Amino acid sequence: MPNVFLFFLRCLFLSLFGLKKEQIVISDIFNKFSYRYTEIELYSFLSPLRYLKASLVLLWKSKKSALSGNTDSFTFDLLTSYYESNFQYLTHLGKQNKVFIFRDQLYNESNTALKVFNSLMLFLVFCIVFPISWFRKDKAKVSLIMLELTEDQLLTSTLVKYACKEILIFSAFEKDIMFLSYFLQKNLKVIVSLTPSSNPISTLYKKVICDKFIFTAPYQRSEYEKMKANWIVNTTELWPPYAFNAIKINNSQAVPPHAIGLISSGMALREYLQHPSEYAKDDFLAEKLLVEGLKRYCDESRDSSIIIYLHPLEKSEKKHLDFSVNYYKNIFGASVGFAPFDKPSKACFDLCEIGVSVYSSTQAERLYGGYKTLFAPMGYLANFFSDERLDKISAQNYQELKSFINKLNKMSASDFFDNYGLNEYRWSSFSIPRYFSEAV
Repeated sequence: MPNVFLFFLRCLFLSLFGLKKEQIVISDIFNKFSYRYTEIELYSFLSPLRYLKASLVLLWKSKKSALSGNTDSFTFDLLTSYYESNFQYLTHLGKQNKVFIFRDQLYNESNTALKVFNSLMLFLVFCIVFPISWFRKDKAKVSLIMLELTEDQLLTSTLVKYACKEILIFSAFEKDIMFLSYFLQKNLKVIVSLTPSSNPISTLYKKVICDKFIFTAPYQRSEYEKMKANWIVNTTELWPPYAFNAIKINNSQAVPPHAIGLISSGMALREYLQHPSEYAKDDFLAEKLLVEGLKRYCDESRDSSIIIYLHPLEKSEKKHLDFSVNYYKNIFGASVGFAPFDKPSKACFDLCEIGVSVYSSTQAERLYGGYKTLFAPMGYLANFFSDERLDKISAQNYQELKSFINKLNKMSASDFFDNYGLNEYRWSSFSIPRYFSEAV
């Protein structure tokens, strides 16, 4: 069976001679942004040892698989908690015969000899990444390679056992995915499809290797045109936003109870938790300025009410929820409204007239549902979407934010989509379960 650790060493060696695919996968796995650690680990000299230990524990932890169904077609994602939404999303697209496997619950049926061999390979990788980490500011990024390779090895073993022929990868933004995709293509002849969220792909998908790349927002195709020189793909497709099946469609003439809905990305909480930022903290600053701007607007327009849509991270734990609720109450007052904590934002879009956010993928979901939507990067994150239509509904300062809200409040949803040329984003432009496909 092909070995991930050996393939990594091979790619590392060949990248030195300028081979394009090898350079792409090595560049990503060593340098690409990752959400998997905090700033505490980033600066810690102990990060290599922590990840070595975590990798060894995973290599030696036995876990039998009990997969069933048509096992030549797999779906891979980060967390088992995503299973239901992944299943429903694919089912509503007419794609049902897929076996799910998750990074947080990987199977390990390796015998002792293979565990010993992989452990030796892991120590060899450790000898490479350890000295490199000492000369890097971000020590966790290179140390994480050991755990990523270990996870990829366990995943590969499962795919080989069940004779996988194709795999669909959600949450494809992590830095080992291009390496994994190349490995599966080259060694197992598996057809690999990558699916991003509806956020811009120009940050975390600058270089891509896969058989099929699936866009989940129309503007991503424009981004692709600017980056395709560094992409190695066969076909692309456009699917509706993730979990589109749970989006409450705007087909009511009723007036929403709130004028403004703040779609939080949880930046205050992320800063408190010392999460790294893929935008050099410009996203933190943009949301802070947006919140201040909405507070000022509400103070000036006393008849405007606001509701807060918390990010899933903010609702994931009680302590996160308590922090976020207190944060927004301290700004907007104790009586500020919140969208139901036990429902996804997409199921409650009808609670506000205008949804405002810095850049959240939830906004693509609002557009799909047919709701008035406003972006507010507030002078940060310029040219964020590569789509002039979205630039025309993006506020760069407080005066633009105020002007947009006042203008959109007087506009019907239908006029909003017509006036800004946004009907391509609306649910009615998608044919379900048939989806749009184009050759690269």
